[in-house]
Amino acid sequence: MECFLARQPILDRQQNLFGYELLFRDGPENWFRAKDHNLASATLISNSSIWFDFLELVQGKRAFINTTMEVLKSDQIFGLPPAHTVIEILETVHPSDELVAVCERLNRSGFTLALDDFIYDPEWDPVLKHIHWIKFDLTQTPIAEVVPIMQHLGKYNISFLAEKVETQAEFDEAMQAGFSLFQGYFFAKPAVLRQRTVTVAKSNYMRLMAEINQPRLDFRKVGTVLSQDAGLSFGLLRFLNSAAFGFKREIRSVQQAVVLLGEIQLRRWVNLALFQNMAEDKPAQLVLQASVRGRFCELLSARIRHSLSEAEFFTGGLFSLMEALMDQPLAEVLGQIPLAEDLKGNLLGSIHGPLYHLVAAIQALEEADWALLAGKAQALKLEDSELFSVYGESIRWAQDLFR
Repeated sequence: MECFLARQPILDRQQNLFGYELLFRDGPENWFRAKDHNLASATLISNSSIWFDFLELVQGKRAFINTTMEVLKSDQIFGLPPAHTVIEILETVHPSDELVAVCERLNRSGFTLALDDFIYDPEWDPVLKHIHWIKFDLTQTPIAEVVPIMQHLGKYNISFLAEKVETQAEFDEAMQAGFSLFQGYFFAKPAVLRQRTVTVAKSNYMRLMAEINQPRLDFRKVGTVLSQDAGLSFGLLRFLNSAAFGFKREIRSVQQAVVLLGEIQLRRWVNLALFQNMAEDKPAQLVLQASVRGRFCELLSARIRHSLSEAEFFTGGLFSLMEALMDQPLAEVLGQIPLAEDLKGNLLGSIHGPLYHLVAAIQALEEADWALLAGKAQALKLEDSELFSVYGESIRWAQDLFR
């Protein structure tokens, strides 16, 4: 028997990870039935607390968990750690004296509460005294309509979360409106669709990325260039000495790393170190997500027929988020890096090879699109359970890498 759930990052105003919304899913074969909210809510709570390591699942942050009135009244919630749990009251719950009593009980137990897809009515006033967060879906309620509501609720000790934030422009607008938390895929997409100026640092890193991906690698030249960049050297050595890599002896110099790693591994780890350094002005989640994608593609490359190396699969997964990193169309970014045409074609979608399907598969896992995932598993001739298992393994690997 297998159990499933999805999680979506929630970021603060500094674009740091605040927590995750945990989402019920009933597996690749079965879509969530909207009429069964009670079962979905109860199953999500039991799965996240029994079958998963809850604190590892949320990286020691907070989990926002959707709840119905029936679940709110039950004792099941009390199996969750209050300091790491935000009880998200669904929009299907209506204000009542009973709801006020439930909220008071949860507050006394240390839980913080949130209202989902909120529409203000004076009947909510007795409940609002117990609420810490209110979520607004920006695709349903424009910010221009939300701001007056936020101002009206200023007398309460409530902060606001913007959902479905899809672009940097929307994030900036929500910031100006006074939102404290943000949820959506804005950090994984370019801010605008036009060419943007690249910083000098990013430009230098792109040149080094072009060097490390040359068909014939000049080890001495790469080692020299790496040694001259203290930040990049530190990042590379930190990766190699992390628990995720497993070297028995500490690697103390870039030249030592070059000798130990060899060409394939050197390409992989320098690409990752470069990606991290170029992401200094981006949410930390972007680097973690890119690392998970790289590891996911690399691990599964051993189970499918292909013409690329494992390192190229890792690079492909990593570079699948290069558009978000550089705020430029992916084709323009990849045009500056001498990647193999097969690798480049899979990333741009002109070639529908194994890497193309793996990147689509992990996107489906990130967004809990089980129909797409099932199709990609079939294209790769893999079981859905294999993709879930490797995805979990890749997340743990990436978390070890950045500890």
